[in-house]
Amino acid sequence: MAITENDNNDIISLNLRFRNSQNRNVIFVIEVSKNDYVSAIADRVRAILAPHLRPHNFHLQQIYPTSIQRRRMQPENLISVYFPENPDEDMIHIFVYPPLSPNNNFLYHAVE
Repeated sequence: MAITENDNNDIISLNLRFRNSQNRNVIFVIEVSKNDYVSAIADRVRAILAPHLRPHNFHLQQIYPTSIQRRRMQPENLISVYFPENPDEDMIHIFVYPPLSPNNNFLYHAVE
């Protein structure tokens, strides 16, 4: 299946940050279509961070543009809801963090 120019215009690069158990930042870039669902980002994150995620549950939090209130990204929403325009390539766009629990509550505060 050939990619048309319109399809290519819908592709955006997103910079994601995850803090691993040693409190080191893992920063990576993915390319996705704005017409995909956030669940497509989650699938890619799960594949990339599999060795770091235990359990494999996590949340995605939009942090770009900085003028917006940080918000949790819902898997059933289109990526274009959060990123209607191409984001600044030099910024972090999404934080990846594990679900809240008494054992990892410190991690949540570190990325909020």
